[in-house]
Amino acid sequence: MQNAVPARLQTENDAACRQVSHLLGLLDLFVKMLNAGDQPAILRLAADSVSNLGPVHAEAAYLDGEDGLVGQLTPRPAIERQVNALNGAPGSITSRKHPWTWAYPLNDKGLTYGYLVLGAGRAPSPGTMLLLDVLLRQTSAALANASRHDGARRTANDGRAHNSKHALTNDELGRKVADLEMQANAYKVLSSVSASGGGANGLAVALYELTGRAAAVEDRFGNLLAWSGPDQPKPYPKPDDQQRGELLRRAASERRPIRHGNRLIALVQPKNEILGLVAIVQHQHTFDHDDSFVLQYAATLLAMEMAHRRSLAEVELRLRRELVEDVLSDQADDSTYARAAAIGYDLHQPHHVVAISWQQPAGRTELSDAVAAAAKVLDLVPLQARRSKAVVLLVPARVAGEELYHAVSQEIGPAGAIGVGGRCSELGDFPRSLRQSLKALEIRRTSQQPYGVTAFDQLGLYRILGTGRGSEDVSEFVQQWIGQLVDYDRRRHTSLVETLSQYLECGGNYDHAAQALLIHRSTLRYRLRRIREVSGLDLTDVDCRLNLHVATRAWRVLDDMV
Repeated sequence: MQNAVPARLQTENDAACRQVSHLLGLLDLFVKMLNAGDQPAILRLAADSVSNLGPVHAEAAYLDGEDGLVGQLTPRPAIERQVNALNGAPGSITSRKHPWTWAYPLNDKGLTYGYLVLGAGRAPSPGTMLLLDVLLRQTSAALANASRHDGARRTANDGRAHNSKHALTNDELGRKVADLEMQANAYKVLSSVSASGGGANGLAVALYELTGRAAAVEDRFGNLLAWSGPDQPKPYPKPDDQQRGELLRRAASERRPIRHGNRLIALVQPKNEILGLVAIVQHQHTFDHDDSFVLQYAATLLAMEMAHRRSLAEVELRLRRELVEDVLSDQADDSTYARAAAIGYDLHQPHHVVAISWQQPAGRTELSDAVAAAAKVLDLVPLQARRSKAVVLLVPARVAGEELYHAVSQEIGPAGAIGVGGRCSELGDFPRSLRQSLKALEIRRTSQQPYGVTAFDQLGLYRILGTGRGSEDVSEFVQQWIGQLVDYDRRRHTSLVETLSQYLECGGNYDHAAQALLIHRSTLRYRLRRIREVSGLDLTDVDCRLNLHVATRAWRVLDDMV
């Protein structure tokens, strides 16, 4: 799992590099088509090259003849009838061999020179379709060039006419080569930006440099994500929801860049979900085919990148949820530390589990979002979970509960409560700290001051009041207050806990306590001094004496139960 994210990113980069390589290969193929001379050879080169661009195959190929379509590959009468019915338009074909089959006309300047029928197990990806579009257009141009050469040879009556037509043909070929060189450069520039993770900003800058027109990237709601070029509107206009929806639907139905006012737009749409759009702005002149090509490829790359980033975010969110649930439910093991490190989190440091509950005014931020924002302010990596009506958060011990309360209050208001569980020094401590945080939260919410922070370790006697967990909370309470004394007695075979219990039962009276213990008064003083040294507790503090008294009485009960 730790290496999965980098591997996926490498896959995306490799895909972009392969696409540039394919485009350069198509440029070499175009030169071969021009040198092939006749139309059947050109069409055969195109059909043989289809499978190199992706999981797509050439099902059939046709040239336009005097008596209709002439098949150039294996005869497929059923497909030929369907292609004839298309009358020069593209369309879907029914084929037993492949679920996805489309017939594409080979057109140039309004004339149809043939058809290429493509088949695949499913609809090709946007990147593959772009490469196929280049192949189809250059095949059409090569067929048109061969046709013009044939016509010129048949109808040339003198050398001047032939040379004139040859010059026109060379001019046309020069323009075609220039177009392909422009497309190759666009592929190279945009693919490089995408492979380096340039995102919306990088692609907007590249679009501006390639087209010379201001470029904008918006999310699906019309909010500006990136702008490059002059005359950026300030403030950026927010479209009406209904008009925005109509624009997106129209662009989706066209499946190509469309003109909208003074902008040419293309959807950022991985699969069927629209994530936004890319636009170039032109105030005085019209857009040309090069603009449309560059814009569509930029939108395709951005769709791939945004889908990749969303996928990574979803994976990381799932990993975080699974990690925190395993830790809180006592399902963690030795691999948990590595899983945490894989998502950039250090579980080795001491933690507290905190439970957060808030009264949320109508229309305000969701509590989980407010907690995430507060964690960011405190420079925390949020590990969240939900328990009933509370958000549970794993917090490093260095962060005080009051700091977290203040940060959440800044996001959602002060009407809330936080319960802080005990310190977690190892993985097995987290389930206990979770129970403690929920207990502390419950006590805070039902107190006379329901808003604020309550730490379980500061609850004292309240920790074992109203609990439904049998003797478990009582044992934890005893361990906190006199656990060191119990351990000391066990190791040294002393009776400090018994001495403390009798001393407290006698209300702190030295004479009565010494008499009950059958020891001398000086011995009692010595033992009490050892009790202070071992436990570090102040026996003169009223609250401390109360908690110690309860703890020693509970110790007697638990000791009798063993």
